[in-house]
Amino acid sequence: MVAELGLAARVKFIDKVPLHELRSYTQQAFLGFQVLNNTCFNHYSASSNKLFEYISAEVPVVSCEFPEIKKVVEGDQVGICVNSHCPNAIAVGVNYLLQNTAKYQIFKKNTRRAKKKYTWEKEQIKLEHYYRTLNTKEKNEREIS
Repeated sequence: MVAELGLAARVKFIDKVPLHELRSYTQQAFLGFQVLNNTCFNHYSASSNKLFEYISAEVPVVSCEFPEIKKVVEGDQVGICVNSHCPNAIAVGVNYLLQNTAKYQIFKKNTRRAKKKYTWEKEQIKLEHYYRTLNTKEKNEREIS
């Protein structure tokens, strides 16, 4: 289809990339896609690593409207959410960002702010707090028994 439409200069297909090289490829992207299909609860409830990789690489996203992904994309204003089951809706989202460079630049700028928010160092604190809370709750329950 790329050849038929004469898009070979604009569309590149790349073989599997080693993990240590992935960030350099991601940073070159104009848009990231987080368009999962609702085929299972795991997809619907996901807060995907790929989304945060795009944010970290300062790449605005076109994403599905699933709750956890939408919360990040719209909450941090780093892209737009579309009906991921509808190819036309995805195309409309892409074209919107291609045609609205001011909005695209706002999303790009917002990724710079959001990437400071979503770091392992900050998430580690939350996770450790959660584990401490569980541990305290478990101790209290044993004492009561």
